Amino acid sequence: AFLAIREGRAYRISRLPGLCALVSEAAGRAIPANHPVVGADIFSCETGLHLQGLFNDPATYEPYDPALVGARRRLLPGAKTGRRGLAAYLASIGLPDAEPDRPALAAFRKKSRELGRPPSRTELGGILRGTRRDTVSAANTAAASNHIF
Repeated sequence: AFLAIREGRAYRISRLPGLCALVSEAAGRAIPANHPVVGADIFSCETGLHLQGLFNDPATYEPYDPALVGARRRLLPGAKTGRRGLAAYLASIGLPDAEPDRPALAAFRKKSRELGRPPSRTELGGILRGTRRDTVSAANTAAASNHIF
C-alpha cells in the first residue's frame, strides 16, 4: 500500500479497508487497531510532541494522507500533551483565543488521567472555565490583601 501511494502504482488503495474487513469477517479475526494501513487507530495521536508536529505539518509523522485509505486523522490531546499542543487543539476545535496557562494545562492533564481518555469538548470547557475562575479569584484575593485600608 505504501509503495502504491508513494510511487503511484496502479492499486486501488481506497478499496483496501473494505477488502481487509471482508477477510477479517470471513476469518473470524478482528483487525488490530494498530495494524498498518487499515487499523482503526493508526492515524490517532495523543503524545504531546507528535500532536504538535501533526498540527503543524501532518507529513511530519504520516507517510500519506489518511483519506487515501478511507481513514481520518484523530488528534487526541491527553495526559502527555504540552501547552502548545493543547493550544493548537483548542484552535482546531474553534477556540483560538483559549491559550492554556499552567493551571489549565495541569487540570487538563489530571482530568485526562482520571478519565483514561481525552476530555470531551464540554469537559474541556469546564476545565478552562474552572481554572480561569480560580486564577481570577486568587488574583482578586491577593489584590484585596495587598490593599491598604
